[in-house]
Amino acid sequence: MGVPALIQIARNNKDREVRRKALFWLGQTNDPRALALFEEINEDLKCLLAQVALFTVTLQAESRRINFNAVESIKPLALPVHTPLD
Repeated sequence: MGVPALIQIARNNKDREVRRKALFWLGQTNDPRALALFEEINEDLKCLLAQVALFTVTLQAESRRINFNAVESIKPLALPVHTPLD
């Protein structure tokens, strides 16, 4: 099975375990297309973590009436995210 097929599986297969295995084998290839996929996943995860942080800080700010500067500093990082690992 080639790299393009593994990338397709990693992005679209409904079975999480199958996607995980495809990512494992892509990591063994040293192929630039696989590296590009991992970089994309890394960026998506950063955005996802920023969204979680923004949500958490917002809840704390609302419940404790803390300074909203922390919330404003996280907002630019919390972009819409789509990960192939959903």
